[in-house]
Parts: sequence; C-alpha cells; structure tokens
Amino acid sequence: MRAHAPAYPLWKRGNEMDQTIAFLGGDARMRLLAQMMAAEGYDVCSWELTGAPNKRALCDALKADIIVLPLPAEKNGYLSGTELTMESLLRSLRREHRIFAGNVGNDASTLAQSLGLTITDYFASEELSVRNAIPTAEGAIEAAMKHTSVTLHGTPCLVLGFGRIGKVLAHDLSALGAKVSVSARKRSDLAWIDAFGYAPLHTNRLSGTLGEFRVVFNTVPHQVLDETLLAELPPDCLLVEQRGHAVFEQLQPPIDGRLHRTRQRGAFTCGQHIRVAVHRLFDELVFAAAVIYLIPPLYFGSCFIRHTEVQPVFIFAHNSLQSAVRHARFR
Repeated sequence: MRAHAPAYPLWKRGNEMDQTIAFLGGDARMRLLAQMMAAEGYDVCSWELTGAPNKRALCDALKADIIVLPLPAEKNGYLSGTELTMESLLRSLRREHRIFAGNVGNDASTLAQSLGLTITDYFASEELSVRNAIPTAEGAIEAAMKHTSVTLHGTPCLVLGFGRIGKVLAHDLSALGAKVSVSARKRSDLAWIDAFGYAPLHTNRLSGTLGEFRVVFNTVPHQVLDETLLAELPPDCLLVEQRGHAVFEQLQPPIDGRLHRTRQRGAFTCGQHIRVAVHRLFDELVFAAAVIYLIPPLYFGSCFIRHTEVQPVFIFAHNSLQSAVRHARFR
C-alpha cells in the first residue's frame, strides 16, 4: 500500500527559485509564461508545449517540484493541448507536488481530492478573471470587424450579459462609437447599464427588440437566443457566441451561417496576467509558512517571559521572524 507522503513540504514553501517548475501542455499563453519565468531565473522545464524552454519527457517533467497546468486545465477530459487524459495525469502526480491550474473542472477537482492532491486554481483569482476579460473582449471585437461590412462606429450592437466580459466589451464598443445595448436579468445590473449610458434590455424580454442589431455578442456561457429569437435577427447580423471563460466558440448547430468562432487574442498579455497571479499565490503561501514557523517560538517565548520576566518578547519575535524568512523565502 502506498505510503502517505506529507503534502508539499513546509520547508520548501517560498523557495521556488531553488526548485524546478514544470509546464505541462497548453497554448501560447503557457509558452510565454514559461519563457517569462525562465528569464526571471526559475528552473523551468516543459512537456507538450511548443516553443517552451527545456523540453523533457513526461516522466522527467513529473520529477519537478511545482507543476503548472494550462488555462483551462482540460478540454473534453484531456489536458489542454495534449492527448493525455486529465485522469491519467492526476494519477501520475504525487501528493508532495505543488499544482497550479486554471479553471479546474469539478470532476478533476474531485479526483484530485480523492488522490490526496492539492490543486491551486489560479483562475479563481478575481484579479486574473477581470484582466482575462480584456483580451477576450478584444477577440470578439476583432471578429466583428473582420466579418462585417460596416464599421462598428454607429452600428447597433447588443451585448448579452453584464459580467466581467460583458462590462469590458460594452465599454470597448462604446469607445469605438457603437450604439451599445446590453441585456441583463438583475435589476442592479440594468441600473448600472443605464448609468453607463448603454441601452438596457431585460434578457427575458428580448422578443421584438432584436430587429435593428447588426452584431450580437453573447458573453453568457450558455445559449441565450433560441431559434425563435435568432429568427428575429436581420439576415446580415453577425452573432458571436462565448463558451467558457477565455474562448469565444461557434455555437452548434450554426444557423444561417451567421455564427462565428474567434479565439482569445493577446497571448503575451494573458501570459503576463497569469504570471502575476501565480507570483501572488507564491507570496500567499510564503506568508502562511512564515506564520506557521512564527507562532511556536512566540508562544513558548511568551511562556518563558511570564515565568522569568527577564527577556522582552520583542527579542523572541525578531528572532522568530528571521527564522521564518529563512525558511519561507520567496526571492
């Protein structure tokens, strides 16, 4: 029976510069992220990531201390950008691995938990999610510019949804001079839509309002317009559907050939944003490690003070903090 190794050793936390970071699978964002971290002095290796530094076989890459998986971590049960199933990968990892991944699915999370693995989802960071909305919105606008015969300036556009992507997309369209309408369900969202100067529409009451739009962007991660509502759109209307957090994809089945697939743009910027999120997670773990190292000396030191009333507590705090920094150093 496999012995239970302790989770990622406490003494290693904060010493990422002295450990190997393996990037497994992914796209241009992960490649650029690996290159950035290698340039910063990290010991980086990669597997199934074209153009990334220090390519290795999977068995060698899994010897790394830190594992970084793509955003999203999986597609259709496979590690993104590879032909390796997510289940096979998780069963190959060890409990002592530190694993970072983006937008981890429920099935993968459940399996990882059953295997004793700890996965930190860097896409759960609100900061990254908001920043990720920017290139996603730009990708949608790029598709609209490429596949319509009119300028967006002065063109009636509808944005379905007022989440992170919807907010950024409506702002960018308005800046380009488009006539922007935004649909939402919450009264608070509708109030904000009106306050920003867009035309508010209730998502449940779109019937009879769609005839004027030349471009419709759906930022809701599921189909909003059914066949009846789609039939109300003008014949030359372009409909851009979003699926997932980071990718706009074609809705199936296509209707009248008006649906278009567009990938997220700005891979370098996305890589930078993920890098900041991963660094911040490193910092948070370092702080946690420092606290764990700091509490016992402070506790026993305070007990000593109560009995002797000789040594000031600040000496113990200072020495304990120095010890914590030595054991939980980020750089």
